[in-house]
Amino acid sequence: MHDKLTFPPLSELTQRLTTGVTERGNLAEMLLHITREAQDVFLPDLCLLTAYHPITGDFHYARILYREDPSSSAQPQPQTPLPNQNPLHASLAQKLDETQMGLLCIPDLNTTPTYQSESLHREKVQALGAIALQKGAGRPHFGVLLLAFRQSRNFSSEEQEVLRQFALMASFILQETWLLQRYREITHIGQIINQEVTSVETLLQTLHPLIQNVLDTRHALMLAIHQAPTHTRDLYGIDEGNYIREDNRAPAGASRYVLQERTSVLIQHWQEEKQNHPFRIAHVQGTAPKQSFIYVPLLMGDIPIGIFSIQHPQPHAYTQEDVAILEILANHITLAINNIRLYDSLLQLNEIGRLLTSQIELQYPLQATLKKILSATGAETVLLYPTLASHTVYDTAPLQPLIEGVPLLSHLSNESFWSWQDSVTEKMASQQQTLFEPECASTRERLLHDIRPILTQEGIKSLAIMPLHVEQEAVGVLSLFFQQTQYFDTPQKLLIEGLAHFAAIAIRNAQTFNGLLQRRIHELEILQRIDKELNSSLSLEAILASLLRNACAFVPAEGAIILLQDSKKQTLETRAAYGPNAEYYLRFKTPISEVRGLTGWVLHYKQPVCVNNVHRDSPWNRFYVGVAPNTTSELAIPLLDGGQAIGVLNFESSREGAFRQEDQDFLQTLAGQAVLAITKAQAYEREKRLAGERQVLYDISKELTSQLDPQKVFELILEKALELMKEKSRTGCLMRYDRERQRLWMAAERGVLPDKKGSGHSVNEGIVGQVARTKQLLNVDPSQPGWKDIYLSYIRDTRSELAVPMVANGELKGYSISKVRRKRPLMRVMSVSCAAWQIWQ
Repeated sequence: MHDKLTFPPLSELTQRLTTGVTERGNLAEMLLHITREAQDVFLPDLCLLTAYHPITGDFHYARILYREDPSSSAQPQPQTPLPNQNPLHASLAQKLDETQMGLLCIPDLNTTPTYQSESLHREKVQALGAIALQKGAGRPHFGVLLLAFRQSRNFSSEEQEVLRQFALMASFILQETWLLQRYREITHIGQIINQEVTSVETLLQTLHPLIQNVLDTRHALMLAIHQAPTHTRDLYGIDEGNYIREDNRAPAGASRYVLQERTSVLIQHWQEEKQNHPFRIAHVQGTAPKQSFIYVPLLMGDIPIGIFSIQHPQPHAYTQEDVAILEILANHITLAINNIRLYDSLLQLNEIGRLLTSQIELQYPLQATLKKILSATGAETVLLYPTLASHTVYDTAPLQPLIEGVPLLSHLSNESFWSWQDSVTEKMASQQQTLFEPECASTRERLLHDIRPILTQEGIKSLAIMPLHVEQEAVGVLSLFFQQTQYFDTPQKLLIEGLAHFAAIAIRNAQTFNGLLQRRIHELEILQRIDKELNSSLSLEAILASLLRNACAFVPAEGAIILLQDSKKQTLETRAAYGPNAEYYLRFKTPISEVRGLTGWVLHYKQPVCVNNVHRDSPWNRFYVGVAPNTTSELAIPLLDGGQAIGVLNFESSREGAFRQEDQDFLQTLAGQAVLAITKAQAYEREKRLAGERQVLYDISKELTSQLDPQKVFELILEKALELMKEKSRTGCLMRYDRERQRLWMAAERGVLPDKKGSGHSVNEGIVGQVARTKQLLNVDPSQPGWKDIYLSYIRDTRSELAVPMVANGELKGYSISKVRRKRPLMRVMSVSCAAWQIWQ
C-alpha cells in the first residue's frame, strides 16, 4: 500500500518544467531537470529518463535519480549518466511503441518478468510506470520516462493522467532542446567548412560526416554547383556510400525547377506525389531510387549558385523541421562556396599579377593578360581599348586596341565597329562604375541601344564594359562579350573588376615606364650640362647660380634658394637665389641656433621634405615660417657632406602639390653634385687664403731679419698677429718665459690696463700659466666656470681669450695672447706668431 499522492495544478507543473534551466539547448541539463521534476511530483524510489537520437533512433543518454530516504526532504542527487548502455529492456521500449498513448503501468514485475532488465533487477524494482516521449501518437519516441518502485503498487487513473500530461510537456521541452542542439551543431558545422574547406571537391567530403547527427543523410547527399558562364552544373554526391561526380551537365528535373523558382522543395512520398509536381526526378547514374527528398537552393542574395539535397529510400523520412534546418545549413554552404570562389578568383588575379610584373614592355603582357581574362571569366570575346594617359608631360607611343577570343560583329565594317567602340570608350572613360548587362536583347541601356540588334544577331546575351582607371585617371576600357546569359553575382563581378584593375595597372606601368625613361634621359642631359659648367668655373656664387638656373628649368618651381652654413660665424646664409623673391632672399642671414621652419627641420634631421600645402598639411603647417606670401608647396633638400649638413636646397611654388617624387629624386642627385661643387670652391678659397697668409709670413720674415732691437721685434710680432685677427681683436700682449725663475713677463702689449703694463706672474697662475705648462693653445671664455677662478685680468671687458704658446725646438719661449671683447669669436690661425719668433731667433 502507498499513500495517495497530491499533485500540483497543471499550470504550476508547466511553469516548473519550463523554468529553472540556465542553458536552453543543453541536453544533459534538460534531462536532469525533467528527471528532478518527475521525482518531486511522483516520488518514485528510482526515476529514470532515457534519451534516443531523433535522427538515428539509437540510445543517446540517460539520467537516474534515487530517493534514498523517503522521509528525508533533501534533494536527490544525480548518479553518473550511462551513455554507453540502455538501462531499459528492449521489449519495454517495443511495448511502449505498441501501447496506445505510449503508457505502460506494471503493478508487479514478478508477474511480467519480460520487462525486467539487469539494471532494474539490481535495484530490486517491483513496480514501474513508463511513458514514451514522442512528437505524437504513432511517431518514434525520442525518450522514455520510467518511475520505478521497490514495492508492488497500483497506479490510479489520476496518476496515469498526470503522468500523461507530464510526458506531453516533457516531450515538447525535450523536442525543443533537440532542435536547439541541432541548430547549434549547424552553426558549428558552418564554422568548420568556412575555415577549413578550400575547394568544392572537398566540401561534400568534409560535410558528410559532420551532419549525420543533424539530418538523416545515411542514404544520399547531393551538392550541385551552378556554373553561370556556361549555364551548366557540376554535381558532387554520396549515394549509399558511393561517391558520385558529374561535370558540365545541364540542370534538369527538380534541380532546374529549384534553380528557376529559388524555393525549397519537400517530397515526402514521391510515388504518391509525382503527379502533383511540375517536374520529374532526373536520374543520376550510379544512384538508387528514393522516395523522400529535400531540395534547397543555394542563394547568394537573389542569385542561385547551386542546390543542396538529401534523399531517403523510405517515404515520410523528412519533415518541415528538417527543411528549416537544411535551409540554415544551405546558408553556410553558400557562404563556403562563395569564399571558395573568391579564393579561386584571388589565385587567378595573383597569376595575372605575376604575369603583368614579369615584363615591362606593354604589348605582349597585355595580350597574355587578355587570354587569362578570357579563360577566367568564360567570355567568348575580350576587347581592350587603351587610351593615351596624361599623367606625364612626356609623350608616349599611341596604344593599339587588343582583341582575344571569338571574332565578333563580323558583318560590320571596321569603320562602323570602331566608331561605336570610340563612342563607348569616350562615355565610359568618364565613369567609375562598370556596366554589367545580363540581358542584351531587352536592355534599356542607351549606350547599347544602337548596337543591340547586332549583338542579338551575333548571339551575345550578356556583356560587361569596364572603365579602366588608375588614381581617377582613365587609361582605357575593357569589354567582355558572353553568348550565355550571366547573373553577374558578386564573386563574378569582383573577379571581372579585379582583372580589369590589373589590366589598368599594366597599361599605366608601361606608360609610366616610358615616361620615366624619357625623363631620366632629360635629367642626365641637365646634369651633364651642369657638370660642364661647374668644371669651367671656380667661383662659388657663379656655380650656385648656374645650378639653380638649370634646376628651375626642369623642376616646376617658381623660386629657389641655396642656403649654406658658415661654420666660423655659426650662421646660415643665402648664397644663391632664383625667382621673383631672389633679391629679398639674398639678404637672409641668421644664426644657426635661430633657424626655424622647414629649412631648420631639414638642416637638423638631414632628411628631405616635400609638402603639397604648407598651410594645411600636418605636421608641416606647424613648422612652416611664411616668407613669400604666395608660397603653397615647398620642397627642401639637405646638402650633405658625408654625414654633416652644410646647407639646404629649397624650391617653392604657388601651385598645390607642384612637386612629385621624381622631382625630389632628381634634386637629391643634384644636391650631391652641388656639395661637390661647394667643397671644391671652398677648397679653392681656403688655398687662396693660405697663400695670402704665407705671403704675410714672408713679409714678416723680411722685416724681422732687418731688426736687431728685441723690443721692436716683440712689438712687430704682436702687431702682425693682431693684423691676422683683423676685426676680431685689437688688444693683446706677448709674454716672455723665464725658465730659470719659472715666470712669465710682458714683453709687448696693446690695450692692457695701465697698472698691468710690464707685469708678470708665475707659470702656475692664470690661463696663460696653464698654456705655458701644457704647451697647448687655448681659446676660452674667461667668464665660464673653470676659467673664471684662474683668470688674471689684463684688459678691460674681456669676453674671450686666445693664448698661443711660442715653441722653438720643443722648448717654450713665450706666448702670444689676444683679448677679444666678444662673447663667441672665431679663432684665426695664430701659429704665425710662433713662426715669426723662430725666424727672429
